Amino acid sequence: MKRISFAILCAAFLSAGLASAQTSKDLTPDEMVKHGFALTYDFNGETNIYTNKGDCFRQDSGEGPAHNVYIFVKGKGNDRRDDIYHEDEGVWHTEKFRAEQTVNGFFSSFIADNHEIFVNNGYQKTGTATICGKECDVYSGTYTGEGKLAIYGNLGRRKGTKGEIAVWNGFTLRVKYYDDVLWECTNIKVGIPDSAFDKNLDTSWAK
Repeated sequence: MKRISFAILCAAFLSAGLASAQTSKDLTPDEMVKHGFALTYDFNGETNIYTNKGDCFRQDSGEGPAHNVYIFVKGKGNDRRDDIYHEDEGVWHTEKFRAEQTVNGFFSSFIADNHEIFVNNGYQKTGTATICGKECDVYSGTYTGEGKLAIYGNLGRRKGTKGEIAVWNGFTLRVKYYDDVLWECTNIKVGIPDSAFDKNLDTSWAK
């Protein structure tokens, strides 16, 4: 059985019946969560999908035999731990993590808009970029903070390193480290069915 690693979780958020007119406009982040959304990224050649609807979260990475799925289910009552459903070679396993270690930490940090952290440590807004048809604010510069900032997956920002981030509507759609694109959003889907959070490998709803 494959174990959930910090790197995978960090590399690391988010009704099929919505009309096309509604999905074409920019909803607020809260509206996106209400209706459900999926952000698909190219992460160093690997497909990653981050899906969120209400309190339900799902992370897919890889394709074919290498397809990994993690489904986060909010703890009930006094249970401060979340169930994480993980598929491995056709068998579904359940593990528990404290809530702050899953949704509040690993899952959301990868796609969250963290531009204020970088602006406070040497970055400046340098323009805009269009990604997946969305106009993003672009921030770039040399990181001036002390120590290592573990953010955006396994990317560690150290003092003196250069980079760029592109954010839209509260989500980070692209990250560059020096001149290399580490990952970039390739598709945004709003309107996710509840069945996306069942134990299955289907991701057609994200397209």
